[in-house]
Amino acid sequence: MDTLPHGHSAPLIGRAAEISALRGAFAAGGGLLVAGAAGAGKSALLAQLATMAAERGGWFVSGKFDQYRHDAPSAIVQAMRALGRLLLAEPEAALVQQRERILAALDSNAGLIAAALPEFSLLLGCHDATCTDPALHQARMRNAVLDLLRAVVSPARPLVMVIDDLQWAGPAALAAFDVLLRDATLQGLFLVGAYRNDEVGDAHPLHPMLVRWRACATLEVNNLAATGLAAFLGALLHMEPARCAGLAALIGERTHGNPFETIELVEALRKQGLLGAPDDTVPIRAFIAARDVTDLLALRIDSLPADARRMLQVLACLGGAVDAQVLALAAGLDARSLAPALADGLVLETQRSLRLCHDRVQEVIYESMPPDERQALHLAIGRRLLGRAGQEAGASEQYLALGDSVPDPQERLRVATLFGRAAAGARSQADYTLEERFLGAAVRLMGSDGALPALMRAWHACLCSLGRHAEADDVYARIAAQESDLTSLIEASSVQINSLTGRRLLPQAIDLGIALLVRAGIVFADSAPDNGAPGLDAITAWAYSGALDADLQRPAPTDPHVLAVGTLLHLTTMATYYANDRRLVGLLVRYQQMWIEHGPCAALLKTFGTLPILFKQRGDYRTGHAVLIKAQAIGKARGYDYEAAWLQHVFALASLHWVEPLENAIAHARQARQVLLQSGDLQYAAHTYHVEIVAQLECAPTLAIVAAILTEAQAGTPRGGNVTASRIQRSYRYLLDVVRGDIDIHFPALAGDPDTLTARLARAHAALLFGDDDALLRHSAAAMPLLASFAGIYPAALGYLFRALALARGAHAAAGVLPELDACRDWMALRAADAPRNFAHLVSWIDAERAWATGDGAAAASLFDQGLLAMRAHRRPWHRALMTERAGLCYLAQGLHYVGSSLLAEALRHYEAWGAPAKASAMRANHAFLRTATAPARRAADAADTPLDKVDLLAVLMASQALSAETTLARLQTRTCELLCSLAGATAVKLLIVPIGQAEHAPALPLSVLRHIERARDVLLLDDALQDDRFARDLYFSGWSQCSLLAVPIFTHHLLHAVLLLENSATRNAFTANRVETVMLIAGQLTISLLNLGDARD
Repeated sequence: MDTLPHGHSAPLIGRAAEISALRGAFAAGGGLLVAGAAGAGKSALLAQLATMAAERGGWFVSGKFDQYRHDAPSAIVQAMRALGRLLLAEPEAALVQQRERILAALDSNAGLIAAALPEFSLLLGCHDATCTDPALHQARMRNAVLDLLRAVVSPARPLVMVIDDLQWAGPAALAAFDVLLRDATLQGLFLVGAYRNDEVGDAHPLHPMLVRWRACATLEVNNLAATGLAAFLGALLHMEPARCAGLAALIGERTHGNPFETIELVEALRKQGLLGAPDDTVPIRAFIAARDVTDLLALRIDSLPADARRMLQVLACLGGAVDAQVLALAAGLDARSLAPALADGLVLETQRSLRLCHDRVQEVIYESMPPDERQALHLAIGRRLLGRAGQEAGASEQYLALGDSVPDPQERLRVATLFGRAAAGARSQADYTLEERFLGAAVRLMGSDGALPALMRAWHACLCSLGRHAEADDVYARIAAQESDLTSLIEASSVQINSLTGRRLLPQAIDLGIALLVRAGIVFADSAPDNGAPGLDAITAWAYSGALDADLQRPAPTDPHVLAVGTLLHLTTMATYYANDRRLVGLLVRYQQMWIEHGPCAALLKTFGTLPILFKQRGDYRTGHAVLIKAQAIGKARGYDYEAAWLQHVFALASLHWVEPLENAIAHARQARQVLLQSGDLQYAAHTYHVEIVAQLECAPTLAIVAAILTEAQAGTPRGGNVTASRIQRSYRYLLDVVRGDIDIHFPALAGDPDTLTARLARAHAALLFGDDDALLRHSAAAMPLLASFAGIYPAALGYLFRALALARGAHAAAGVLPELDACRDWMALRAADAPRNFAHLVSWIDAERAWATGDGAAAASLFDQGLLAMRAHRRPWHRALMTERAGLCYLAQGLHYVGSSLLAEALRHYEAWGAPAKASAMRANHAFLRTATAPARRAADAADTPLDKVDLLAVLMASQALSAETTLARLQTRTCELLCSLAGATAVKLLIVPIGQAEHAPALPLSVLRHIERARDVLLLDDALQDDRFARDLYFSGWSQCSLLAVPIFTHHLLHAVLLLENSATRNAFTANRVETVMLIAGQLTISLLNLGDARD
């Protein structure tokens, strides 16, 4: 009888339920966790997925972590390389299509994939892979892998990826697995993670991840039960299971039904000749009682010839799957020496490699070697591999196991150099934990005094990226004491300043930056006189100078010293901004001079993001807007995509709303997020959700849209890595849950949250909606001192609004509050002068509340009416609902019950349409007549059980991405029409570019509609244009019986740029609220696309 099979070839007996569960999980898609003890049969079970994938025309790849080689390529890297080999085996025509799809998906990240995965280098060709920031590089790699998988896999051709032995994965690998497992857009990927659950205790690094993945399906593979063990033995021994029952009981006492241990024990019994009469249990029992599986494996290994044992020891040191020639080289023996181990089944051979039959075998071999013998073997293997070209990576892994115990000084130098190259390889795979191990080992081999400066700087940067700040500070101190080259010192210091700023050690960051700037000859005033007026005036002139030619035609600086100083200046400026340091203005003025002296460059571009703050301090909100528009245009034109996206987010966060409609911020935030994510800046990308949440809370027709964005934001925020973003999201979640009735208004905040501006504003907002005047007064007062540090963001306007309304409600009792109220009102009026669409109605609202509070009921009624009329032209749901409610209460207070009760009924309808049941219930509780009021008739399409409140955000996002990719106006017009016909239920769509006057010569246009849009400058929605006297006689509609119509003006830089015209001639009332919202979201992207096309033409 031959050796009994292990691993994938072991018989699957008693696993019908597990196979069925596995098949069901694969059909459902997504992910699966498989838990079980060592030897329970997880690998044999998961091997069935290869057949399942093939049945659906899909792929199967796998990777495995190694218990002794944490420096080995990640199991995910192994699996991705296997996918690359499968793609390279595709027919040429299919390969060409795959290549095009992958390159389009990866864009600028193609070089990162090609550098990390050699198979994809063959597939994609050579591409630039430069990325010096470790954190950005790691995040870019993760996003690149996601984009790659999205381009390759689909439900029609699924990919099964099995990652085995997660209990041995490092933090970076677990984080990468987490990203793959939790990404809902990876349609067609079935990700499986297997681990030994008996080795994962509460303190194990995998444990918190398992808690995080608790929603994922889990399959537990247990040892075989008694009946299953008897059937398993029957299959092994080719006997009827009934005859094996007694033997199964004996073996089960020892192995507890573990398949691997059972096979080993049966194999030992067979070799001892004890299975000839399985009913004679006495000798079998004696044999089993005297030995466990580890003893049996040791005996089995010891029975081999010496050379075969040495080959096994080398294979255990190398770990994983090893090429036969590499194994022979590493052992210094003929490959045929392994034949006895192959015959015994201890080693399995595939087409590509050799591997030990099980991890338990590796454990026995490796642990049985005395430590000094093991070290000597690693050294011998490393030397042999280092002597052969192409085996440097394997050599570095063996030397790394030695630590700093390499004896020969010259060899230590060679190995340190080897470690430096290995660190670069680890960095290309975004494995910074492994990179740090190699760099730290290299420095220790050379001694910190003799280590190459470049090694020390790389080690310092790596430690910072891993958050090991105390060690990084120590390494930086040694760099600062030893580095003689100023440019190199500035590069290392920039990393240190960034680390200090991230830890909010702002004084240290500023002092370090300024000291180095002085050493570099950068001179600036500590505190600029009259707030730096001359310098800011120069920047103002530049911002409004119009054409970009002067900046675009100048060559970018290439001097490494200038670039290093530019980065240092930017980081120091950001630290002074966060610290509100008096030297900020001087730094910014010096920055502008550097831009003029040396030309535009990416390192300097981001500093434009702080300039609007200085202009706001002068009361000038428009110039900051102009500065950022021009800076973005320069960045995009020069190809500084990441820096331009960074500025685009700042623009949407802190400038856009002071001049443009707030709705425009949504498209800007999404476009910035897309580029930031692709560039790997997950932390900053998380902040773009803040912009979108705020804008949607103000503008979205229903809270369901806000909830969807908030859920996406919380899922997209790096776990434990962005405290500010998480606090902001919790504050908006509180407000959303209160309004929807999920929690009480007095629900306590987490420690630290109540002191933030967003938390104060969220609680003031809730108090305003629910009429809690004391809480509104308290929270608005607490928010006001915080506004100075956040003057640019839109919520600052809400802070002034809440404070003004709080003071107005108490003005009748305390006349002394009027000066503060008037100051808030005047601030809002200044903002309304620049952006009336966003703020004019708020001025009317404040004036109405003030008049009501001071006893002028007639003026209050008129001002409420003025504000409500303005609201008809703007989509601000909660503003409209609350202002209508307050107007109704004002009328009731004056005894005008009919008008007052009508307004309150209207406010109730607005709250219900917005999706605020808790507020609606509160209104009914306060006003008896509302409890019996019947809801007005609603269109069928707007019924509660239809998807009125649900916009397909993924479809809108994909449509926006499609539009952003168009590079000509004709293509943009065509693509817009295709997408909106599909998403918005239109039978015809037109994107008309102004001047509208040109339409006079084009009879196939509704000229009356276009003239109305040109005059009114607002959205026009008609349930049936033929029922509206303003448009029914337009020649365009001649012969039509009906026509739903939606016309959306698109503005760029305050000027009407285009009109988006949607028609549905098949039905009335076609454009429901959710369809209108879809169109408005896509119109925001059109604004950006038209701007980009305009920039390209310029």
